[in-house]
Amino acid sequence: MAADETSIKMSVVARYGLAQPTAERGTIMRSLVEDLAQGTVIRAEYAERAEPARAELAFALPVQRGARLRPVRPA
Repeated sequence: MAADETSIKMSVVARYGLAQPTAERGTIMRSLVEDLAQGTVIRAEYAERAEPARAELAFALPVQRGARLRPVRPA
């Protein structure tokens, strides 16, 4: 095991539960877990993205301050 690697302890049930998606992807468990880790957004990342997203929405969808929005019902 390389210095930048570690092991993960999990239940046998969890291991077998991950075996199927691993086989379907034609990969190994390590790759499946690494993909999951890279694709998972943590709270700090959501917070970093929130303000720019709010500003963009405010620019694209200007609403008067204090105005109440009504939900749009599908036709």
